[in-house]
Amino acid sequence: MLCVHCGAKNDSDAIYCNECGRLVDKKDTENKHIDLKKIMKNKLVRAIAVVALIVVAGSLVFGGRSYKKTVNMYMKASFEGDATTIFSLISSKMFDYGLEESGYERSDKRQIIKDTKESMKKDIERMESQTGIKWKDIKKSYKITSVEKIKGYELDDLKDRYQEAGVKISAAKFVEVEVNIQTGETEGTNTIDLYLVKIGKSWYLEPESMGSVY
Repeated sequence: MLCVHCGAKNDSDAIYCNECGRLVDKKDTENKHIDLKKIMKNKLVRAIAVVALIVVAGSLVFGGRSYKKTVNMYMKASFEGDATTIFSLISSKMFDYGLEESGYERSDKRQIIKDTKESMKKDIERMESQTGIKWKDIKKSYKITSVEKIKGYELDDLKDRYQEAGVKISAAKFVEVEVNIQTGETEGTNTIDLYLVKIGKSWYLEPESMGSVY
């Protein structure tokens, strides 16, 4: 007896299809012409679902945040004055270590993020005051102009510094970003340099190298 849903062959007394698991309608099987197009469509849908599952599983196992995504998140957050997102792009262990080295307590982290947010807000207000245009109406864009792998003693120095914080990095990059801000007929360009480190499968900002887009 063939399943009208997937075309699989089942025993004559089967209640559920042993292939797709759907209810076997004996009446349909005995009295109706099996729609091969429908069967092929169902098989295709199942195949697509399997591929989608593999892709999702692969992203969980082999995924991580690429350096480009990290840069993009940083730039977008900078344009929006989103200090919380910016600090999320820094290794939390390295951030805590930096606080302690600077004489702060870990409990000061929230206040530091708040102060940074206020500082970014003031920078945006300053831009608005200088241009007479709301920040949201100012045309802003950026592009990555240079990417270099950090090697040799520079990489070793970074590894040693992160190791002191109990963090293992496997690679590092230097990324140059060109920022363009246009207000009416006036256009300004600024270049910022970013260092990124790879921890596990994801890339993070190296906090001491973060530049300002304003």
